[in-house]
Amino acid sequence: MVWNLSASFRLAGSVAAAVTVLCTTVVLTQAEPSGPLTPASVRASGQTTFLQFCAACHGIDGRGMGPVARYLLKDPPDLTHIRSRRDGTFPREALESSLLATGPPATAETQDDMMLWGPLFISMDASTDAARVRVQNLLDFIESIQQP
Repeated sequence: MVWNLSASFRLAGSVAAAVTVLCTTVVLTQAEPSGPLTPASVRASGQTTFLQFCAACHGIDGRGMGPVARYLLKDPPDLTHIRSRRDGTFPREALESSLLATGPPATAETQDDMMLWGPLFISMDASTDAARVRVQNLLDFIESIQQP
């Protein structure tokens, strides 16, 4: 049997990247006040959520060039052109459903390496409603960085 070392290293890199992102998430989460978060307290800017949970793969500018991107099996999509890839429509409902893991993945904006953030946000925020507010704020930010 012949091993594809490139694929093996890429997979190992993906696992290492995921562990790094999760460890960063735990550290950032522990810095928040203890106790359950309310929808009002989750209204921290979508940009902050993006920087904490998305930028590692998608880059701080959303163009898909984050420091973890090179370790993923597939390049993260450029999030600044979602609307242009959808004939001028920002697919908010599909993205929200995909991020919260309440529906099928939004194929153009997600990928095999894309983490399902809903369960993590729900556990962090102690409620589905608070997690939904977090995702809505995140989508507000992503919509604000759309390019023509």
